[in-house]
Amino acid sequence: MADSSRLNLTLLGASAWSHESIGGDTYDLRQQALILKLGKPLGRGFVLNAQIGLPSATKLTSQARELSGNGGLILGVGLGYKLPRFLDPVDFFAAVSHSHSLGYLDRDETGAVDQTFRIAELQALFIGETALTSKTALYAGLRAYSGKNRLRNSKTGTELTGEQEGSLAGLAGIRYSVSDKLSLVADAGFGHTRVLGIGAVFSF
Repeated sequence: MADSSRLNLTLLGASAWSHESIGGDTYDLRQQALILKLGKPLGRGFVLNAQIGLPSATKLTSQARELSGNGGLILGVGLGYKLPRFLDPVDFFAAVSHSHSLGYLDRDETGAVDQTFRIAELQALFIGETALTSKTALYAGLRAYSGKNRLRNSKTGTELTGEQEGSLAGLAGIRYSVSDKLSLVADAGFGHTRVLGIGAVFSF
């Protein structure tokens, strides 16, 4: 977890996998993105979080078709809170966030297409972190997720809306402090959307 008393800038490379129901069909979704997160302390343990991301690849695959493309945009905002320590030696942190993800799809099995895939997501996190050494810490917790997708054909204007998807599942990660201002992190989230992320946290 980042220090809730300082401004934090996180640069993260992330990969996500999920199953999405779209227009009566089930698709496998694969997406890779570069994400920039900002955490601004508000005082009393509260942190305002914002993120912007650039998907580098998006792929939707069903039994009938495969859509893929590059580019898009991820935007999100949230609020975090570091709980007063009540269980030594563990620090607890809770957060809620809302984000929108847009991926461009320009190819299918027949050639060029012009479609966009969007997901509106709401998630809540509850995480506990404990130090292993003076530089290394482990964290784990629960992630509640809810999301709804849309697949739009930009040429025809038609749109397919998916079902509301959600899950409650675990997450785990490790943080290594290179210095007072730089930490390296790696974590994984499970459930409906499985996420693997590796990045760096800069604290000011």
